Amino acid sequence: MKRIEVFLLGTPRVYIEKSRYLFPYGRAEAMFYYLVVKGSENKQVLEDIFWGDKYDQEKANRNFRNALYRIRKDFGKEFLISDGRQKVRIHPQADMYVDILDMKQDLEVLSGKESLCFLDYFEVKESVGFEKFVYQERVRLQEEIYNLVKLELEKENRRLDLCEEICKNLISLDEFCEKYYELLMEVYGIMGEKQKAESVYRELKRLLEKELGTEPEAFVKQTAERIRNAGDKIAGVSTESQIAEDQRCAELLQWISMFWDRAEYRKLKYFSGYGEDVLVELIEKLVKSGKIIETESGGKIFY
Repeated sequence: MKRIEVFLLGTPRVYIEKSRYLFPYGRAEAMFYYLVVKGSENKQVLEDIFWGDKYDQEKANRNFRNALYRIRKDFGKEFLISDGRQKVRIHPQADMYVDILDMKQDLEVLSGKESLCFLDYFEVKESVGFEKFVYQERVRLQEEIYNLVKLELEKENRRLDLCEEICKNLISLDEFCEKYYELLMEVYGIMGEKQKAESVYRELKRLLEKELGTEPEAFVKQTAERIRNAGDKIAGVSTESQIAEDQRCAELLQWISMFWDRAEYRKLKYFSGYGEDVLVELIEKLVKSGKIIETESGGKIFY
């Protein structure tokens, strides 16, 4: 059988023998993805999902058979097999790699992906059944990825940089999901990066207050407090790095003092040239030391 590689996270891609494969039309492509995830499905269900909302029974059946023919023609005659006249399924011995299946064995599969969204930017018009399937899979996979990260954090040789990357990607998928922020805080807590954990909490708090008029849930507050009260990181923090951080704080104070009245956060970020994470850490340190005061007015942050 032909070697087939299927990438369903982010913009979907399919390769046959290392060559990119482009489907002739969207509904055949959608049915392929559906069967890759499900493994098998009743023929009538497939007709209803992909053609039932648009065509009558006769035309739906004809389009289904055409899609079946194209997939078998391009992927191999034995790739899709029929159980009698009722079901279609992918051959159990098909030589196929699927990213959402492999990630269970190796979380590294998720590294470097621009998006962890299932079938990102892919849609089929006039197919309510397929829309429902995609939505359910997105929810299921995000929960599965979240749980895989939690399991990784329990390992002795946990890959913290990878966990950090995945958590940030999850937050980009659902910026109001508090447990994603809490998990990223846990990652930073294990790293000993208390300031980064605090900046994540502050960002979530600011977002919820601004957009929803609420505060983080109790479990998030508890995690933030626990990390604050944990012992400071000693290993890996050299005298030189501490001196460098003190110098950046001094430079930031100079930038703040250069503003006529108050330094607005976005302007401060633009002129200072500091990245988001570094700037938040430095501001947090200066606020805690009492050297600056943070205020908010008209939805803007000032110092």
